[in-house]
Amino acid sequence: MDQVDHGDHDPPWWTSSVQDHLGPRSDISLMKVTKEIMTGTRYIGRELEQIDTSMVQVETVIKGLQEEINRVSGRMDEQDNHQTQHEPVTSHLHQTIQAEGVMVMGRDEQLGQELLNTNAQHQCQLQNHEIILNAMMAE
Repeated sequence: MDQVDHGDHDPPWWTSSVQDHLGPRSDISLMKVTKEIMTGTRYIGRELEQIDTSMVQVETVIKGLQEEINRVSGRMDEQDNHQTQHEPVTSHLHQTIQAEGVMVMGRDEQLGQELLNTNAQHQCQLQNHEIILNAMMAE
């Protein structure tokens, strides 16, 4: 293997996260290979086959991760649609509850006033009865 170091370069961000999903690591570390290729190292023969195999594994992992992202995205879209469908119903229910509350408060006030009026009339009648009873007893 012909290795010439042309300086330190960071490997792409995806190499470590993809490699985490590859399971047991192969003989060739993707980060190491990426760094060596970026610095000008040339691979031939068996190493090239190993790199090719690793790249196929990476491609498979990336496709799996993309499918998982698509599944999660689909579930999130379904939840958004579900929420969007229920928002008008919830809003309508909230408005109905508020309107009912206002009507109940109005009826409460009206019944309270009627109760006060009935109480006042009852007191007047009691006073009238008392006056009549007092007049009858005085005779």
